[in-house]
Amino acid sequence: MHLHRFANVGLVGCRRRRAERERDGGERVQLDGHEQRELMSVTAGASGSGNGTVSYTVAGNSGTASRTGTITAAGQTITVTQAGQTCSYTVSSTSVSSSAAGGAQSATVTAAAGCSWTAVSNAAWISVTAGSTGSGNGTVSYAVDANTATASRTGTIAVAGETITVTQAGQACSYIVSPTSVSSSAAGGAQSATVTAAAGCSWTAVSNTAWVSVSAGSSGSGNGTVATPSMRTPRPRRAPERVTVAGQTVTVTQAGQSAPPPTSACPCTIWGASTTPANITSDAQAVELGVKFRSDVSGVITGVRFYKGTTNTGTHTGLSVERERHTGSRPRRSPAKPRRAGSR
Repeated sequence: MHLHRFANVGLVGCRRRRAERERDGGERVQLDGHEQRELMSVTAGASGSGNGTVSYTVAGNSGTASRTGTITAAGQTITVTQAGQTCSYTVSSTSVSSSAAGGAQSATVTAAAGCSWTAVSNAAWISVTAGSTGSGNGTVSYAVDANTATASRTGTIAVAGETITVTQAGQACSYIVSPTSVSSSAAGGAQSATVTAAAGCSWTAVSNTAWVSVSAGSSGSGNGTVATPSMRTPRPRRAPERVTVAGQTVTVTQAGQSAPPPTSACPCTIWGASTTPANITSDAQAVELGVKFRSDVSGVITGVRFYKGTTNTGTHTGLSVERERHTGSRPRRSPAKPRRAGSR
């Protein structure tokens, strides 16, 4: 910017006075005690006689500091003081988004020459890596640390009197549910599933059937446990049903009741009432005899019957033998009451 100035010079009784700039071996003026380039120039009235006008131009000051120069007109000094530029700053990207992984970011500063500025982070997870101070145009570089939490966070950097707001996303939530398949007896009972998730990750548990209820852990955050007891079923078998836990499916399969045992008329025997064995009369030695059988239904052995002919005298002892189910076991013997001769 050029400023045009005018100075009136009044001279009485003098033939002529010249107005000229101060010179020091060249076209220069003194500014704040330092030699500078030519900043003012006389555009009219460099010389004259009697009353007159001196016109001069002041060049624009592109700096921020004020400056002073002088012009000598008719032996007198005209002092010119020029203000400096007012510092103003423009910062690009005053609102920045960052991923959870973080990374490098930068912002540019636009300012006049001589306008100083600084850059300071106000968050521990944001660090200024370059351009913490500068003057005029410049660049501020900064780094954003990784966000290990699921919640987003916000931090600021003060740059040249402006604020850069950095908003960083949180980690995405992921869930692990175990087990995802559960078997239950017909009697029902307590069941549970564990949820593994990062802190701050919320989840819910919802049963999709009436016979499975969520008794604990219907909602949670982070790691947790869901209790899903099933009710007793009177049915032969239930179809698999689902419990939705943290967006995943837990399948519950419940066994049905066993079929009721067949009914029969008891007490019962393997020998009919009219069955008569051969009568051995000439055998005087004691012998041990037995009958092995397998039952189709559950029951209790209440006694052992013997057949004795008229000539079979002496004491007879009966034993019922139950063989254990596992291999290598010894049979268990239960004594039965002796019967009178001739009984069965």
